[in-house]
Amino acid sequence: MVREVNGALQLKDECTWTEEKQGLLQLVFENGKLIKEDSLTEIRERINRQL
Repeated sequence: MVREVNGALQLKDECTWTEEKQGLLQLVFENGKLIKEDSLTEIRERINRQL
Protein backbone atom coordinates (compact mmCIF):
# COMPACT_ATOMS: atom_id res chain seq x y z
CA MET A 1 0.00 0.00 0.00
CA VAL A 2 1.25 3.49 -0.81
CA ARG A 3 -0.09 6.36 1.26
CA GLU A 4 0.78 9.97 2.01
CA VAL A 5 1.70 10.87 5.58
CA ASN A 6 2.64 14.46 6.43
CA GLY A 7 3.35 15.20 2.76
CA ALA A 8 5.68 12.21 2.25
CA LEU A 9 4.89 8.94 0.51
CA GLN A 10 4.96 5.91 2.79
CA LEU A 11 4.90 2.22 1.89
CA LYS A 12 3.11 -0.44 3.92
CA ASP A 13 3.71 -4.13 3.30
CA GLU A 14 1.34 -7.00 4.14
CA CYS A 15 -1.84 -4.94 4.19
CA THR A 16 -5.42 -6.12 3.76
CA TRP A 17 -7.44 -5.59 0.56
CA THR A 18 -9.49 -2.97 2.43
CA GLU A 19 -6.35 -1.05 3.36
CA GLU A 20 -5.03 -1.33 -0.21
CA LYS A 21 -8.22 0.26 -1.58
CA GLN A 22 -7.55 3.29 0.64
CA GLY A 23 -4.05 3.76 -0.76
CA LEU A 24 -2.87 5.99 -3.58
CA LEU A 25 -2.34 3.28 -6.21
CA GLN A 26 -5.10 3.10 -8.82
CA LEU A 27 -6.07 0.46 -11.34
CA VAL A 28 -4.91 1.52 -14.81
CA PHE A 29 -4.99 -1.72 -16.83
CA GLU A 30 -7.23 -4.73 -16.31
CA ASN A 31 -7.12 -7.83 -18.51
CA GLY A 32 -5.16 -5.90 -21.15
CA LYS A 33 -7.67 -3.04 -21.30
CA LEU A 34 -6.96 0.57 -20.35
CA ILE A 35 -9.25 1.50 -17.45
CA LYS A 36 -7.95 4.96 -16.51
CA GLU A 37 -6.15 7.32 -18.85
CA ASP A 38 -4.35 10.42 -17.55
CA SER A 39 -3.22 13.21 -19.82
CA LEU A 40 0.36 14.43 -19.69
CA THR A 41 -0.93 17.70 -18.20
CA GLU A 42 -2.64 15.81 -15.34
CA ILE A 43 0.53 13.84 -14.62
CA ARG A 44 2.66 17.02 -14.59
CA GLU A 45 0.20 18.73 -12.23
CA ARG A 46 0.34 15.76 -9.86
CA ILE A 47 4.15 15.84 -9.88
CA ASN A 48 4.25 19.60 -9.26
CA ARG A 49 1.94 19.21 -6.25
CA GLN A 50 4.51 16.82 -4.75
CA LEU A 51 7.43 19.26 -5.12
